[in-house]
Amino acid sequence: MDIQFIQFNDTLPLTSIQEIPGMSPKSLKISGPDFRTAVEVDINEQPSPSFVIASQSVIIAQVPSGLGLQPIHTVLVVSSDYTFNRQSVISFQFGREPKKISGIKVLMQMFMKIFFGSPNYDSFSKKLGGGALDVVGGNSDSPVGSSAVTAITRAVSVTSDQIRAIQARQTKLADDEMLLAANLLGCSFDAASTGIDVRVELISQAGTLAVANLEV
Repeated sequence: MDIQFIQFNDTLPLTSIQEIPGMSPKSLKISGPDFRTAVEVDINEQPSPSFVIASQSVIIAQVPSGLGLQPIHTVLVVSSDYTFNRQSVISFQFGREPKKISGIKVLMQMFMKIFFGSPNYDSFSKKLGGGALDVVGGNSDSPVGSSAVTAITRAVSVTSDQIRAIQARQTKLADDEMLLAANLLGCSFDAASTGIDVRVELISQAGTLAVANLEV
């Protein structure tokens, strides 16, 4: 049985972000087409301690006190839905009620586990692991260098090969849990977090598609 340890969510589109003058604690008015499924607001990559869905198109969100007078450079409104699109986000955490997953979520979870794993870490499968986290120490303060892009590309390729080898020995997998292709859609350096933003597309043998937005 596959238990979910990765949380899958979409981010909702925004049309405007405004600081509310004179409001204490400091808060933002966030506008967008539809916030009915909003479950979290992240401001500068920190969760808002409190937010209110004032209407279908407006959220009032408190700015985390730890940000002080820092300028606001990122705001994400996270949805309870997940549609496997390019605005989706993935986080590694157990939900309050861990549940069984199936279909392409199984494939996505398996890919993430191997992609971030390091060879020799698992004493039972010493060669298993894409080694993506090993790239972190080689980041530079310039746009992603060719060495980092090459390493991430290799990690995607190694992970894909290892999944296919594992699944070749399994006879009862559904087509939407089996990997057909993994494509690196993007790889860019994030100066604010000194990490590498990676976008990977997975396609199952059933033709279903999922996009993972990751930071290494």
